[in-house]
Amino acid sequence: MDGKRLWESTGFHIACLIGCAAILLSVTWPQEWESIEALPCGSWLTFWSQAMEGKLVICVLPACAVLPYSDAYLQEKKNGFLRSYICRRGRMEYVKSKMFVMGAAGFLSWVCAALLAGFLLFFCLFPGEMCMDTELFFSESGDILLGTGLSILRTGLVGSIFGNLGAVCAQLAGSVYMAYGLPFVCYYMLLILKERYFETMYFIYPAEWISPAGDWGGSWYPGLWLFLILLDLAFILLNGAMLWERVREL
Repeated sequence: MDGKRLWESTGFHIACLIGCAAILLSVTWPQEWESIEALPCGSWLTFWSQAMEGKLVICVLPACAVLPYSDAYLQEKKNGFLRSYICRRGRMEYVKSKMFVMGAAGFLSWVCAALLAGFLLFFCLFPGEMCMDTELFFSESGDILLGTGLSILRTGLVGSIFGNLGAVCAQLAGSVYMAYGLPFVCYYMLLILKERYFETMYFIYPAEWISPAGDWGGSWYPGLWLFLILLDLAFILLNGAMLWERVREL
């Protein structure tokens, strides 16, 4: 039920479109664009991979992460549906469903946005590329495709973290505006702290989570993946614990 509501929600659709637009606007087009008769084979994939770590993507990510479902509990409570949902499904099922969907909302919005942007780039650019040997293209572009896929998953994890943070803020403040605004403020506070005061503390820098350059334990950044997964789990569990306290009183 919650999953269906997420897919049909206006916030989810808006977040996907904003994320897709941010990725497309982050594409760095070649300066001699007008004089190029045919793009090199795989240009769409190169543009897509580079755009996934663009500055505009980093800027809009927290806002889009909270749009899909972070305010779900407050909306249900405000509209008077919360008690009927709990009576029909039970407290524990309600909390578990909300924990899963609130965590998945921020993740899925960015994965869908990235896939949509990749499809549009492929659809618009691939027909004009000079591809003499498609098998050679796929063999040579395997690393780029894998790196892009990992970048999509990593960005989705960051979206999940801030989506869960938005749900926690919604319950703490009891305000939809705080659900949207506080994660955005926290995100940019971390950016400011790192850039102005703690330049060596790259692990608190959200831009580093999306486009890593620090020493995370190897070229595939296992330390970063572990850090993001544990941080996401921490917010999921905190959100679930707070939800349980709220619904237990009903």
